[in-house]
Amino acid sequence: MTFFETLKKYWYVPFAIFGILLLSYFILFVMMVNDPSYRLYVYELNDSHHPSNAITLTEEDFKVFPKLAPIIRDKSQKPSYTDSEGRSTYYVHYWENEHYAFVSHFGNRGDLEYKGKLYRFDFMHVD
Repeated sequence: MTFFETLKKYWYVPFAIFGILLLSYFILFVMMVNDPSYRLYVYELNDSHHPSNAITLTEEDFKVFPKLAPIIRDKSQKPSYTDSEGRSTYYVHYWENEHYAFVSHFGNRGDLEYKGKLYRFDFMHVD
């Protein structure tokens, strides 16, 4: 059987290979484009810090911004970094629309307070 006869008999194989390659490229492209644009850093503060302008978090804030709950309220997220003094740093990714909602409510950086514990937050653009 010659090459052309084999190709004629199994004509769908090159199309399947081309389709798989095209689909793989599309999936990789979508994954690269859809990375979150912002990273929220949340730092635990020592008891010696007492900022007068700290925003007190309510349960409503955790409903509107659920990514804060595992860090501050539930303490279920592991810290991304812990410094030599034992203070933990957490971070979460935010999409652009989530970032703007958060910033319009709390600002781009500042201090949060929940049940007597203080946290400092800051956004970083990660594109």
